[in-house]
Amino acid sequence: MSDLQTFVKNLNLKKAAFGGFETEAVYAAMRELTAIYLDEITQLREEKAQLENDYEAATKQLSKANSEIHKLQYQLEEAQKSQSQCAQKFKAFSLAIDALNAEKEGILNKAKQEADGIIAKATEKCRLANEEYLAQKRQMERISTNISNIKQKFGTTLDNAHSLLSNLLSVVEEVQNSEIEQQCDEANEQIKKAAGSIKQNECCE
Repeated sequence: MSDLQTFVKNLNLKKAAFGGFETEAVYAAMRELTAIYLDEITQLREEKAQLENDYEAATKQLSKANSEIHKLQYQLEEAQKSQSQCAQKFKAFSLAIDALNAEKEGILNKAKQEADGIIAKATEKCRLANEEYLAQKRQMERISTNISNIKQKFGTTLDNAHSLLSNLLSVVEEVQNSEIEQQCDEANEQIKKAAGSIKQNECCE
């Protein structure tokens, strides 16, 4: 409750004898009421000044806050732009990585296919070479077996044929020697006859 309300509530003016209130009591009450009003006016002025100061300070703080808000909004916009650029760069980087991974996978698959092809060809060549080697080995074994069988079957005959051939060669050599001696004798005879004829001709002359 304010001083004015308290004063009005507790106001008790002294009444005059002829009716109404005593003038001095009314003046005193008016002076007291005026003092209360002046005090309240002074207090209100002080409060108003304080409020104006507070308002001015609040206005400055609000202006500063608005400046900070604008600054933060600018920073936020820049951060959002930077975030957007980072997101775009990250997306491009991810796409590049995916493309590299796909290319690497393709190269690896191609290399694996080529390696598998080379291995398959080499394996086939080894298999064919092994089969050819085994076939040649079996053929050589058959030939060796045949030779052994032929040697066992015709060994004695060959020895006999060799001995017979040696004897035949000896006989031929002897025959040739005999023929040569005979030819030599015939030649000597012819030489002698020729020499005799020459001598006869010389005598006749």
